[in-house]
Amino acid sequence: MPQPSLADLLDPLIAAVVTEECPGGAVALDSTLPAVATEAQRGAIRNVARSPAAARAAGVTVAHCSVNRRHDGRGSNPNARSFDAGRTIGGNRTPGKPGGRYCPN
Repeated sequence: MPQPSLADLLDPLIAAVVTEECPGGAVALDSTLPAVATEAQRGAIRNVARSPAAARAAGVTVAHCSVNRRHDGRGSNPNARSFDAGRTIGGNRTPGKPGGRYCPN
């Protein structure tokens, strides 16, 4: 089977832009992960914020993936070090709260 061309891969009907891990709890200036937030503020936030608008204007599907934490902990992954650190550090990543909102800066 031949390799698809770049034009085929960028067809708005089959392409998608997927953003991940851009909640306030990770990337906002008051994040519980200040080193991550500092690096994100260097330019990633600005680019992540622009990408969905450009994709939608071109008719491309946009999906935002983020870690939110339910008050009862259901659906949480207990075996990843980063999730364990998040529980230890604190911060509220509940949907609708500043730490759980998408790309705040």
